[in-house]
Amino acid sequence: MTAPHEVGDDTVPPMLTFRDVEALHLKLVMKENVKGVRSLTFVIESYAGSLRMRRKSSLTATAPSHPRVSVGTITPPKSKSPIPLN
Repeated sequence: MTAPHEVGDDTVPPMLTFRDVEALHLKLVMKENVKGVRSLTFVIESYAGSLRMRRKSSLTATAPSHPRVSVGTITPPKSKSPIPLN
């Protein structure tokens, strides 16, 4: 949650709980749509799992899984020019 004077972090996903999709779940159950209930359960559990992993990685301050290459580490290829450049 951010204060009114702070800018929110766009990378933080919204919190989604079972209560948010309870009406959809009940409709699927009433229509006996087993595949729909399974799909909804999978999506909610996957979402909760990814939020847990994100929270854990932010609390432990681990490096990102895809390290960015800084500009200073890129070196140009060595030239094998027949003409001396001095």
